[in-house]
Amino acid sequence: MSGRAPRIEEERNSMKWKQYRIPLGLGLLVVLVATWFALGQRQKSASRAVVDERRTELPPIDAAKLTEVTIAKPGASAITLVKTGEYWLMTEPLASEVDRGNVDNVLERLGSLEVSGIAATQPTSHNTLEVSAEHGISVLAKAGEETVAHFYIGVYKAGATMLRREGEDTVLAVKGSIGYAFDKDVADFRNKQVTDIDTEQVAKARFVSDTGTYTFHNVAEKTWERDAKEKKIAKLSSLNVRLFVQNMARMRASGFAAPEIDREAAGITDASPTVTLSYVPKLPDAPEAEDEAAADDATAEDAAEAPAKDVPEKPRFDPEHMVELVLKLGNETKPESGNFYVVREGDPVIYTLAAYTAERFRPTPEKLIEQELTAPKAPEGAAPPVDTSDLDPAVIEQIRRQMAGGGGMGSPH
Repeated sequence: MSGRAPRIEEERNSMKWKQYRIPLGLGLLVVLVATWFALGQRQKSASRAVVDERRTELPPIDAAKLTEVTIAKPGASAITLVKTGEYWLMTEPLASEVDRGNVDNVLERLGSLEVSGIAATQPTSHNTLEVSAEHGISVLAKAGEETVAHFYIGVYKAGATMLRREGEDTVLAVKGSIGYAFDKDVADFRNKQVTDIDTEQVAKARFVSDTGTYTFHNVAEKTWERDAKEKKIAKLSSLNVRLFVQNMARMRASGFAAPEIDREAAGITDASPTVTLSYVPKLPDAPEAEDEAAADDATAEDAAEAPAKDVPEKPRFDPEHMVELVLKLGNETKPESGNFYVVREGDPVIYTLAAYTAERFRPTPEKLIEQELTAPKAPEGAAPPVDTSDLDPAVIEQIRRQMAGGGGMGSPH
């Protein structure tokens, strides 16, 4: 009896273990899963762009003292901007004038960086926040030989841009979106302004293309006439002529030809549609001394008292200071692309030009004459037509284009 009792007790204990084995196992599994999840969340927190309340210092940058800025996007050629005197130029990956607006944006952003806190402190977060050397936009700023700043710009989250200084693990949260100023291609930093001349500086404009030769003279303010040697155009509109000239004088490219495209590949020949602008460059206003001004006043008074003499009329444009600018239109960059090649003689750059501006190389009498705007007959009971007599000429021109409808351009050759 005494030997049987322990055996019974052992069997009871075994049954109890079997009875609670599954619940105990499930409980242990829950503890393991919870521990694993907590560890995972801790690792993820290092990569989240949650701004810490702690502060950190970012040395201020005096943008006015910067002389060189190099921007390198992942997988792209580094862009180097160098200040020469008062002007900025691109030196890498090619030599070019710059788009001043985009360069000014870069300088403005560099000069106004404001840290709101710390986003992360561990290197494991760098790739996620795109501030690693492989994923971030590298920005290196110099003042002379001194490196003022070198950092990587990453993602934008929660009203802040992630930024990491070279050689540091800490990721800073910088107020606002600053990435757009640096996330640009080479073409964005190049100067797309093909010509930049005030229309009133142009004395003569000559258009030569397959539509004929059209030469216009600027005879008075906003008044243009066709050359007397050419066939007169009835109802010639000075406004329309001026719009053609303005498109040539203030021409902005849509882009640039690929490096492998030369003038021959672009279709630039002697027979290409050509526009020649003869103009007088604007000279900076010279400061006038007080004694010179007084002398001029005295001379004017003497002249008023002296008897009138026949003075030859001063020409509207001084021929001694006249210069010429020649533009040539090439082929379409690709079939139905809506862009054409264009060059400015003396400039090695081959630009691309939107079709609307390219059309201006080919004037025709129909595009140059005055056109009366007639409103369609209003149905009975409708409101009276709007008086367009006081509309801005540019608005009228836009209405004309819309009424005429758009048409595609063929190749110049």
